[in-house]
Amino acid sequence: MRFMPLIWVTVFLVAAGCASNPDRAWPAGSIDVPDVWREASATDVATNLAWWTRMEDPNLTRWVEEAVHANHDLRIARARLREARAGVAASAAGFYPSVGVGAGMARQRVPAVSSPSGSVMEDTRYVAGFDAAWEVDVFGGTRAEKGAASARAERAVAELDAVRHSIAAETAAAYLAVRGWWRRLELAETNLALLSATRERIEALHAVGLAPALDVARARSQQEAAASVPPVMRAAAAAETYRLGVLTGLTPHDVAERLLATPPWVIPEEPIPAGLPSELLDRRPDLRAAEKALVASGFDRDAAEALRFPRFYLTGRYGREGLSAGDLSDSAQAAWSIGPSLVWPVFQGGRIRAGIEAADARQEAALARYEQAVLIALADVESALSGYAAHQAARRSLRQAAEASRRTAELARRSYDQGLIDFFEVLAAEREQAIRDDQLAEAETAVAIRFVQTYKALGGGPGEPDPGLQK
Repeated sequence: MRFMPLIWVTVFLVAAGCASNPDRAWPAGSIDVPDVWREASATDVATNLAWWTRMEDPNLTRWVEEAVHANHDLRIARARLREARAGVAASAAGFYPSVGVGAGMARQRVPAVSSPSGSVMEDTRYVAGFDAAWEVDVFGGTRAEKGAASARAERAVAELDAVRHSIAAETAAAYLAVRGWWRRLELAETNLALLSATRERIEALHAVGLAPALDVARARSQQEAAASVPPVMRAAAAAETYRLGVLTGLTPHDVAERLLATPPWVIPEEPIPAGLPSELLDRRPDLRAAEKALVASGFDRDAAEALRFPRFYLTGRYGREGLSAGDLSDSAQAAWSIGPSLVWPVFQGGRIRAGIEAADARQEAALARYEQAVLIALADVESALSGYAAHQAARRSLRQAAEASRRTAELARRSYDQGLIDFFEVLAAEREQAIRDDQLAEAETAVAIRFVQTYKALGGGPGEPDPGLQK
């Protein structure tokens, strides 16, 4: 018996040599990240990722800042982060001993073996004491569980950051869409007023015999057609307004009251500095979340592998037992025990092997999801850069076209007053002017939204820590 402690020490040392390595090597993805962007004209370091400040609209800044504090998706993400952190605390408890106290009373009836008459003995037993147990994490199972929980908590942090980035971009896009519909509605109402004035003028000329009835009919037709546009635009602006309310945690009534007249936004003409593709892996929170999910899957695989090996415990017990409750205060009734124990799952019908295979499959899926996330991120940036440049070019062309159409309409009205052209050409020129002005306003809105989408694809967003990270 005196050799038992030496035997146990030897077992522990041998087992420790077989333990899994906590500094495990994670499988690397096979995505070859390019050195430069295909659609970027320069590879300057991406700066000023708080993109909304570049539009010089204080109301836009206010809406974005309110959204990243009040949005309900963010509240959900913060709750998930707290849950993940609680999981880390729960997994870390495995490194400490567990202690429990208990007390009880039992009435027992047993045969008196030494009695030839076969009589029985009855008595009441009182017990009280505490038990302690500590699992020695020889094969790294507890370490792997804590590593997986920590990686999931880091993933929850990245997912919270991703939600904040997405909410900021969606809020800005909704705000800009409302502003864009307002601008187009203003142009539509101005055009309607112009056509109404033109119809009244033609009707006055017709009344004195200076304009044919055909011109009056054409003027009325074009005015009625123009009158159908503003109601549709108001409905579109209202829909975006209500979406802005959902993003910022406001009711439709409250958000509509707060959308007052605002200054025009400023869209920088120069290309957006995109930085290097390799920088994207650190800037985009969705990629960080996918990476942490992959890390967690590796730790899960280690935890499943550790179930194949024995589990070692140090256990202890101290208590008192007596025939009456008063005996529990008698030190002579004290009993204690301490010593190591071992549990080894020798046969479980293939359950452990199946668990390892399932963990391998989950890790393979996590790796595929990470690689897919990288591909999607690269495609997002290339598409955003291409779309932003294309819409900038379209805006420049439409700006020139709108200026030309305005000059054409002025010349047409002047020529009609001089009797050089008929009224049909005037209506055609005014219709062309209205179309070009509306196209320019739509292009301005599209450029603004593409500006937001490009910075979102690059990983731009709120830079200050989320309040949920401090809890």
